[in-house]
Amino acid sequence: MARKLTKSRLAVKTVLIFVWILLSIYSTSILVGKLAQEYFLKEENVNIFSNSFTNNSSNTTTSLELNIISESLFFILLFLGNRLFFHVKIKIATRRFAWGLIYVLPLGIFLIGNVIQALNTLINKQIDQNEIILALVFSVIVGIAEEFAFRGLILGNLLTYHKKSLFYYFSAILIQGFFFGGLHLVNLDRQTFSVTFTQIIYASAIGIIFGVVYEKSGSIVITILAHALIDGLAFIADPTAVMKKSLETLPSSTYVVMAGILLFIIAYEALTILLANKAKMDKIWQ
Repeated sequence: MARKLTKSRLAVKTVLIFVWILLSIYSTSILVGKLAQEYFLKEENVNIFSNSFTNNSSNTTTSLELNIISESLFFILLFLGNRLFFHVKIKIATRRFAWGLIYVLPLGIFLIGNVIQALNTLINKQIDQNEIILALVFSVIVGIAEEFAFRGLILGNLLTYHKKSLFYYFSAILIQGFFFGGLHLVNLDRQTFSVTFTQIIYASAIGIIFGVVYEKSGSIVITILAHALIDGLAFIADPTAVMKKSLETLPSSTYVVMAGILLFIIAYEALTILLANKAKMDKIWQ
């Protein structure tokens, strides 16, 4: 039988997993960045510490291909880290899969804008089919890698604690959600703090919803598909987004709106988790 972890050891292990995630991101970015400089973009000024390559390139296809390679290597490192060091069991699907589809519905708040922009792009602009296909492939790989990292490893690790109250379930979701939001600080090399901070709030809210879905359903497949859908719509709306630098400073009203959305999502989580049937939760995560 596996040794039961104390809260302090569980916290240390969670931090170590997050450090592994960061190291995996940067190591794959450096490796693929050097590959880009050597073979693809010899005349480009590529920032090898960026998680998005060819910031100064007009070649969207090449940028997407490099990001697909980078994200795939990122997932491989996560998988190896879990197999060798962390040994967190990833729940693929359970009989509560259908319930997970219900708990993912609040994502509609974030999807409305993406759907409108994607439809507008498809109707009014001529887009290279190869770019759309690559963007969708990239979205799926990002969904697999990031869901494996945050719902699978970080949240899954937190839920190995043997004395879980409903408040503990609630707190675990918040922790992994803010870890997920904090990860987006790596984008500071390619966009303003204003844009990055808003992205952190946005990602934290989405991470909390995904946490609810994974906790209530025990199915990472649902969160992967939802994650890929959000990113896929965003990339269809603007396939060049992976290579742009944003120098925009957002109005203060944007922070208020995003903060309101985050508070709404936390309230949704509280109603969903703190009023849940603990016996059913324990049955999934015992």
